Amino acid sequence: MMKRFLESPLARRIAWMTLMAIGVGLVGPTARRADAQEAARAAYFVPFTAAEGVDAETPVRIGNGTAELLQRMSGDPRAKQPLAVLPVVPALNGQAALSPANPIVKRGLAENAITEDDVNNPPTAAEPAAALCRKLGLGYLVTGTIDSYKEGPGPDGKSTVAEVSYTVKLTEVLPEGSAAQAKVVPISGVSKYRASTEKDKIILRAILTDRVSREIVAQLIGMPELNPPVQTEEPVKAKPAKGSNVWVYGAVVALGALALFGISTIGGGKTKAPANLNVTGVAAVSEQDSVRITWLQAPAAIGYNVYRHQVGSQPLVTRGLRGRATSDGFVLLTNPQTNSTPTVVGGNRTSFIDTTAVSGVVYEYAVQGINASNVLGARSDATTAARTGANIGAAPQLTASAGNGFVSLSWTASSSFVTGYFIYRRQGGVPDTVTAADRVATLTGVTTYDDTPLTNGVEYTYVVQPYTQIGTGQKLVGSDSNRVTIAPMAGAPPQAPRNVTAVASNLGVVTVSWTFNAEPVASYEILRLRQATSRKSTVTGRTPWLRGLPVDMAARAQSGRVDPRSTRQIDLTGYSVVGTVPSTQNSFVEGPLPDGVYNYVVRAVSSAGVRGPVGAASALTVSSPPAAPAGVTATGQAAAVLVNWQSAAGNVSAYRVYRSLSPIDASMTGPATAPGISRVTEVGPSVTSYTDAGVVNNTVYYYAVTAMGQGGTESLFGKGTATTTGAVAVPHAAPATMTLVTDRPLISANGMHTAAITATVQDASSIAVPGVEVIVTADRGSFKSPLPANASYVDAAHRQVRTLTDATGKVVLNFMSEVITAAATQVVANIQARAAELPVAQQLQSTSVAMQSSAPSVLLMNPALVSLTADQASTQTVAARVLDTLNQPVPDGSFSVVFGLSADNGELRQSGDVQTYPFQRYPTTVTVPVTNGQATMVYRAGRVSGTLQINAAVDGLPAVASSATVRLSAGAPTQVSFSQSGTTVNQLTVAVSGSQTLAVDVRDAQGNRVGAGVAVTLTAEPTGVVTIPAGGTTDANGQVAVTVSGGAAVGDCIITATCGSNAQGQLAVHVR
Repeated sequence: MMKRFLESPLARRIAWMTLMAIGVGLVGPTARRADAQEAARAAYFVPFTAAEGVDAETPVRIGNGTAELLQRMSGDPRAKQPLAVLPVVPALNGQAALSPANPIVKRGLAENAITEDDVNNPPTAAEPAAALCRKLGLGYLVTGTIDSYKEGPGPDGKSTVAEVSYTVKLTEVLPEGSAAQAKVVPISGVSKYRASTEKDKIILRAILTDRVSREIVAQLIGMPELNPPVQTEEPVKAKPAKGSNVWVYGAVVALGALALFGISTIGGGKTKAPANLNVTGVAAVSEQDSVRITWLQAPAAIGYNVYRHQVGSQPLVTRGLRGRATSDGFVLLTNPQTNSTPTVVGGNRTSFIDTTAVSGVVYEYAVQGINASNVLGARSDATTAARTGANIGAAPQLTASAGNGFVSLSWTASSSFVTGYFIYRRQGGVPDTVTAADRVATLTGVTTYDDTPLTNGVEYTYVVQPYTQIGTGQKLVGSDSNRVTIAPMAGAPPQAPRNVTAVASNLGVVTVSWTFNAEPVASYEILRLRQATSRKSTVTGRTPWLRGLPVDMAARAQSGRVDPRSTRQIDLTGYSVVGTVPSTQNSFVEGPLPDGVYNYVVRAVSSAGVRGPVGAASALTVSSPPAAPAGVTATGQAAAVLVNWQSAAGNVSAYRVYRSLSPIDASMTGPATAPGISRVTEVGPSVTSYTDAGVVNNTVYYYAVTAMGQGGTESLFGKGTATTTGAVAVPHAAPATMTLVTDRPLISANGMHTAAITATVQDASSIAVPGVEVIVTADRGSFKSPLPANASYVDAAHRQVRTLTDATGKVVLNFMSEVITAAATQVVANIQARAAELPVAQQLQSTSVAMQSSAPSVLLMNPALVSLTADQASTQTVAARVLDTLNQPVPDGSFSVVFGLSADNGELRQSGDVQTYPFQRYPTTVTVPVTNGQATMVYRAGRVSGTLQINAAVDGLPAVASSATVRLSAGAPTQVSFSQSGTTVNQLTVAVSGSQTLAVDVRDAQGNRVGAGVAVTLTAEPTGVVTIPAGGTTDANGQVAVTVSGGAAVGDCIITATCGSNAQGQLAVHVR
């Protein structure tokens, strides 16, 4: 009878009513009082995001304000259900981190539940965030989106109204592998605020975002359905109150408990598994080092259990088998990542790779669905497969970050067996990882991927799947990664540049390089910090993450004196921007830098000016070498070269001597930049000379010397005064004699005139000796540049030159005079040549050059004849060359020439004066200084044809003068008229059968008569009235003589005279 009761519907109803009574507290003495409820709840607080069109500042303000208020309320007795939060603190510069001072973080680090990498790079995507919650024992996940932010005028036209709409989710974090459906409670709302005062308008955004934060917090701490489960306390031993129904309740509980027990042990076995959990299409395929099991998705499943059973008589050998045996010999395989069930989490995950099966053993596999209520479906029919392959590792752990039009993925490596990874992506849904439909990339050798271009504001879901190449064209895939859903954001900060490196050269020149960002950026900024001592990252003052926050939030955060990032994060305090390069450049060079330890970071800047987080290079030490040795000289000797130098400043450990067969030019600053150079020797720090005997006579050699530092550093080249060639020397035979001569004993003292000075060195057989060092010195004047090869100045005045004899044994220098303008003055320059290699009697030779003062003696005009059109526009440049008594140009800046016109017909201006003035604005005289031996001016023609003179004389020396003739001719004919006896006429009376003579006058635009030979045509209309010639040509006065003969009858006509295509004149003729 009891069995029949327990199997009856009545027993089931009693059992469920008992559970409900217990749940709602009807059984008073056994229920815990509400005021004794556990209040401690903890949540992981992810930075709020912005919907399309919302600026980046608003979610930072609201999110940080909400997190801060929740932290304050956690200790407030008025809070009915406090919620402790671990916030990921965001900043507008893209940095985000957990605070190492947060008690939850401290506990997690102390218990080794999390690592500092978790603190420095906290996840913000849902699944990685939930995984971190489980590590820290947090029960909830808080996420939020700011859907819109608007500002506009109020209805009264004077106030300003702002409106924010938001959606916040409080998601329950279930234990790993739990098949239950996590509860998600959305909190959404629209908040408005109207600012009427100017003060409120200024801080309108701050007011409204603070109000929204308070609204969200008020709802978060007032949700009873999210309270922790009630824990039963010991019953209070007291007499029941009068009228108490405790005995009734006790009976119900006892009967209900009996019913529950009976249902679970007797009647439960008769419950039929739901049909929507049935799994079909199970298939098992042998792969290298694994077996892949696949099946069709069950409609109501949120996970699957996979069972395995050995078939046949082979020994059951396993490696790391994790599972639970069942009564029929099947083993329930656990999830390889969590060591729990279900085996596979996710209703759409319809495959499993068994990596614990043994090669050569045949197994049967079956699959069972499980729904959100933890109800198990019927186990599928078994399928058989033989194991033959290799483990390709654990499922990758995927994380993602979004930027402007791109998503950056990063994942953990599965194992060393993995050949590569498939990247799957789907917009608005879960990617298909069974086929290649959603596959966007196949990668090898990397664990990062940048997906671009993407559409901002659109959510994309990503999965990474490892694979191993088997033979040719066959790939064995491993377990899928976790899914990550993320949306690119317009206006998001660029990603931190990757692979940032900083390398210091031997000379302290630092090269910083990095990998180009995947998303488009405008430029990269390079920042540098020089460490005064061994530096640890500390938090002092207002740290960089605070600089990225709005001022009010920064002030609140600063008051806590806590950096939300780990102390291992980069503190940009003390860094300065040392360079900016365009987006097309991924390297930066600076230096040489002083000794010290330097840190470099690089950040990208978007086209909107938004700066992203920094990518950092390892610290590097710059150790500067000693200074380059000064005073380096090389002297050719018999089959040898003597190299000398001065001691270098700094801590020198050695000197190195370098030799080259070609000049060591200015671009060759050290051995690394001097191709073809060879090191001859290395000598001790106290040695300052070296004789190079490994040379060949009559060959030109170039030398440089470097100083070595204690740490192996090497200085720049020391080249002495020969900075563009290196110290030059030519080994040779022993010289015996030297001569010194000049080709001009007298030159003009105009600072330009030169004389060739030639020193010739020969041996005892009068054969030229090349490569002998000769130093030539003058006591006044100077030696003209450029110098010959292998020569260099010794002094700044260019009066001393060190050089080598050439292949002919000669040294040829151009001696240039100094400037002397006083009349009738002459000075002598004494010139000496010294060659230390010669015998004493021949070491010094002398010559001299006299310099005659350069005073104006002759003035020459060029051109002497100027021919222009008298059109007030044509110009001619005229130069007056001023020479001294030696017919050399006078020196610059010492004299001027005065130009003038003999007639007021034209104008003068200085050469180069291009201003346009009306005619006659310029004077008819102009004074021009002498430059390069001449004074130059421009003459502009006048309007009157004829001849005039341009006169020129040295200012102050009227006797030194000359002139040029100017001929102005008429221009093209533009005017035609008639004249008689010198008077212009426009009508003429001729007697019948009589005649008269007159002239046709042809002039240019300025009224000048044209010259001889200009053709003129004549016509008369109507014809027959008079008789005229058909035309003629002008004489020297620009006239054509014309005879007009009257006809036999009275009449009138018009005579037209035409010259060219435009000039025309008319005359009225009357025959009477």
